[in-house]
Amino acid sequence: MRASFLFLLLLASPAHADDSNTDSTPVAPRAARHGGRLGKSISPEKKTVKASHTVRGHCTMLETPMNPITGPCVSVPLELKNDKGVSLGISRTSAQGDFTFEVEDNGPFHLNPSSSAYVLAGPIAEVKKGQVIDLKIKQKN
Repeated sequence: MRASFLFLLLLASPAHADDSNTDSTPVAPRAARHGGRLGKSISPEKKTVKASHTVRGHCTMLETPMNPITGPCVSVPLELKNDKGVSLGISRTSAQGDFTFEVEDNGPFHLNPSSSAYVLAGPIAEVKKGQVIDLKIKQKN
């Protein structure tokens, strides 16, 4: 009885409670043993470079009587249409005025504000996949 008590005492001692593993039995990482989630790591040989399937750019709001400050378009909805006029999606600009659309084909595309409160400040030529656009809009008077 005394020997089994000492054996249990040794198992419960702090020297054996650490995460060191001296035998050859694999031990799950701490997060998995305690109900946490493990992040997946990607080995360098599995990384691939994707071709650009985006139309992206930067939007600037120009000065008007309704808006006396020029700066980035903040949360402005922009709509991308194909050459047949079919909408491919709406994207809101970021706080810095940046926008991105994921596209399937090469274009041409047409980009306009989707809100009736804004208009293009100048004409934009047809947009193609992979192109970076500097869009300028203004508020309607």
